[in-house]
Amino acid sequence: MLLAFHQMGLGAIWLASPLMAKEEIESILEVPKEMSLVCLVAVGYPDESPFKERRPIDEVIKFVR
Repeated sequence: MLLAFHQMGLGAIWLASPLMAKEEIESILEVPKEMSLVCLVAVGYPDESPFKERRPIDEVIKFVR
């Protein structure tokens, strides 16, 4: 799902820490009793799109024979 958001030009992050208040969040979101939250995913348009220049492959991979 995170990769699909990225492909669409969206920024997304997997959040597990809000589950410390799991019961309260499930109540606010009206999650049915037979379902349970595992995580939350925040999605939005990023303010910037950083570009990182890639290093040559021979600098990051060593072939061992």
